[in-house]
Amino acid sequence: MENFEGKKSVLIVGGGAGGLYAGWRLSQKGFNVTILERKRFLGGLGTSIKKNNCLMDIGPHYISLNKNSRIFDDVMELLGEKGIRRLPSVESFFKSFYKNEILETTPKLSHVMKNDKNSVIKKLFQNTFSNIDSKKKSSEEYLISLYGKSVFESLCKPVLIQTYGEIPPLEITKKLYKPITIKKIVNYVNKNQKKNELVANSSTFSCYFKNGMGSIIDIFEEKIIEAGGEIILDAEITSINHDSPKTIEFVKDDKAMFRTSDIILYSVPLNLAIKWFNDSPDDLNQKFDSSQISNGVLIYFLIDMPKLFDGWILDIYDLTIPFFRITQQTFLSSNVAPKNKTLLCCEMRVKDEDNVWEMTDKVLFNKAKDNLKKIFNLDESMINELNILKLKNLYRPQYYKIKSKDTEIGRYINSFENEYALGTTTFSDTGDNPTRLSHDEESPLEDDSIAYGGFYNSLFRSNQVVESVLLDNK
Repeated sequence: MENFEGKKSVLIVGGGAGGLYAGWRLSQKGFNVTILERKRFLGGLGTSIKKNNCLMDIGPHYISLNKNSRIFDDVMELLGEKGIRRLPSVESFFKSFYKNEILETTPKLSHVMKNDKNSVIKKLFQNTFSNIDSKKKSSEEYLISLYGKSVFESLCKPVLIQTYGEIPPLEITKKLYKPITIKKIVNYVNKNQKKNELVANSSTFSCYFKNGMGSIIDIFEEKIIEAGGEIILDAEITSINHDSPKTIEFVKDDKAMFRTSDIILYSVPLNLAIKWFNDSPDDLNQKFDSSQISNGVLIYFLIDMPKLFDGWILDIYDLTIPFFRITQQTFLSSNVAPKNKTLLCCEMRVKDEDNVWEMTDKVLFNKAKDNLKKIFNLDESMINELNILKLKNLYRPQYYKIKSKDTEIGRYINSFENEYALGTTTFSDTGDNPTRLSHDEESPLEDDSIAYGGFYNSLFRSNQVVESVLLDNK
């Protein structure tokens, strides 16, 4: 591909938020930008799928930005204040479904004491004046020794499974649940007060894009094309020649194609990008334990009423219901669905061996509708089937730490002239979850005390790489 008007050409592998942000920035600086994306849509998990006048977010996303950063300025420039809804207190939008009630908070011990008050108080009193022997106990045995079997079954078990998708190992459980003492109660209260003071003084700006998460993706695409750039979807890269000019071969519509470029940016999981380097060291190849990862089934409905509950996310603490959360996506913006309708997403965690993963869409819709009627007392005629997404390797327990080799792979890629690793993270070699949202490497933020989330991290890293490209190509 010849340079547009003599400008240097940049090819970006991956059309997620980070790759598109880099493409937009570089196109504004006069580079000729081409983006190759293996999927049939841009944005990865940070997009909105359009169907039946709805903009369906893939998951319950919102954006946290550092108000003192360039990323904040760029987002405000692209979307403007009219395209953004600020969220002053995201936590207040979370509700819980427990014992057939919608609660304002996560279930607590007080919620089960109504039915088992005497035994609970007796157990806690015993634990205050005794030592819990946690040696050689399973998580279940340990929790029963703390609270009794009734509280374990009615509270601890659903809370753990809702949070992690499973009951975590004993060492994790012991950190979460400790014998209650007066000293611990005082420390807990003081800790929460300090936490609230930190949040009050934070420079964090939390928001949602009024026209769906994907609205900024659409703007990136529009700006890149306006500047003369090219975006190629459904492109499966087969090989990359790293000489100058660099040649990228790929398959699209069953046809072998190629592009040449002066510069390459890799905005894909780096453990996947390494396969395009034939002489890379063997120790850079890596795979993750898929047994620790769950797939996701996202079931979307359009409900014939303006609102089902007063909130955004409903966490499910009922083990008889297959969802672990329900997202009322119209709560953050009425622009993502037709007027007076509720756009609802029901999320399920499933393993490869689970029969749910093999169910047809019709069976899944019916299963979901039956449970929605149970939770919200809905008439089936009000529940309209919209869409089902099945996404591999979407969730993992928070305690399952992944020490990826992204840093080492990034250094290796950057050692090639005019090649740059933006990177993102996935859990396996399928590439079905190209998201930095679950990255365990240290976050490259200006303020390490505040976690801004995957969207901000992605754009922050992309900004760093863009600055490197501009500096190297003065």
